[in-house]
Amino acid sequence: MRWSTLEGQRVAILGYGHEGQAAYRAFRKRFPLQPLTLLCAEAEADSARALDDPRLHIDTQPLTEMSLRQTDIII
Repeated sequence: MRWSTLEGQRVAILGYGHEGQAAYRAFRKRFPLQPLTLLCAEAEADSARALDDPRLHIDTQPLTEMSLRQTDIII
């Protein structure tokens, strides 16, 4: 997939471990103003909240079909 594919899409990152953090940085570098959702455990959420990114929605609820339908692409 090319990064350009993500422009204007409802994008979510699954998890905020090493790969999730790298995905976040790469996404923000290319799309600084685009909304982004982080699907993660509560234990990971504090690190993400420290980013103080107003366009980042952090969802710590268990994944459901409904939450997955609210995204176009999951990284």
